[in-house]
Amino acid sequence: CRDVSARLPQAQVALHAAIAARRLVDIADRDDAAIQIWQASEGSDDVVALGASPRRVTRQPIGDWTVVYDDGLAETIASLRQARLPNETGGVLLGAFDVERRVVYVVDTLPSPLDSQERTTLYIRGVEGLHEQLEDAQRRTFGQLEYVGEWHSHPDGCACTPSRDDLTVLSWLSSHMDADGVPGVMMIACEGAAFTVLLAEVFTHR
Repeated sequence: CRDVSARLPQAQVALHAAIAARRLVDIADRDDAAIQIWQASEGSDDVVALGASPRRVTRQPIGDWTVVYDDGLAETIASLRQARLPNETGGVLLGAFDVERRVVYVVDTLPSPLDSQERTTLYIRGVEGLHEQLEDAQRRTFGQLEYVGEWHSHPDGCACTPSRDDLTVLSWLSSHMDADGVPGVMMIACEGAAFTVLLAEVFTHR
């Protein structure tokens, strides 16, 4: 996975290896996919099982990069858009970059901050509490998730193409992400669960 290695106590390795081996036997004959996570409590023998159902994944090539997201993210954004109609809304996108393979994984969103401006033909994202939420997401995922871009909605009856203001934000996003040598993602959510995905180019690191 090309991530930083960590030392684990042998007892923890044996515990999770045994759980995984038993679970593999249980699900080997199933046709559906499954995600299982086991979390051991420090200083005790208690193990908590967490599960999630995989969703259909969309892989969208843009230039020499690929943006990857699943139906769960799309449904979350569509729900947030619907709740704020007739106004526009938006938020920050969380995910991860695989620079070697040139893939951006977009996995979640932080809802619109409370100080955002949400109008029928305008959305300006605020910043209230945003820094703390981003830090919390990084802490809880051991640095695996980070800021990858922005999303906003267009009201019903409006095209899903970027406006002049959207292109200005895309230019800002490009310059903001350029320092890290990665592109920034912009998603536009529209009527009928339609999506437009844009990728801010990296000008300095082509």
